[in-house]
Amino acid sequence: AFVREPWDAVVRDAARLRGDCLDEADVLGQKLKALCAAAAPLLRDALALTYGADACAFVDADWLSRTVGTFEQNNVGVRVPHPFGDFPPLEGTALYAAICCANHSCEPT
Repeated sequence: AFVREPWDAVVRDAARLRGDCLDEADVLGQKLKALCAAAAPLLRDALALTYGADACAFVDADWLSRTVGTFEQNNVGVRVPHPFGDFPPLEGTALYAAICCANHSCEPT
């Protein structure tokens, strides 16, 4: 149920929606593609040490880009009070399957 767009496409679409310079977004997109191309074999080799090469054959640049893009596009900001009282709140991001299935518009009216 998560959107699985490539990381570079997610960044480019977000830049377009914000009205940012698309040339800069394209340059960043190319850098993200290159990063995924360089990182995927390293990740595959590291996972193969535990799970075997055949179990990790699916790890390639496209899979990695779509996995990071999934988080980039579907994450939800979380802010909760600190459990010990007089401290700043705790902040982070998370993936919630139910929220990601909700009907929404990226360009609300």
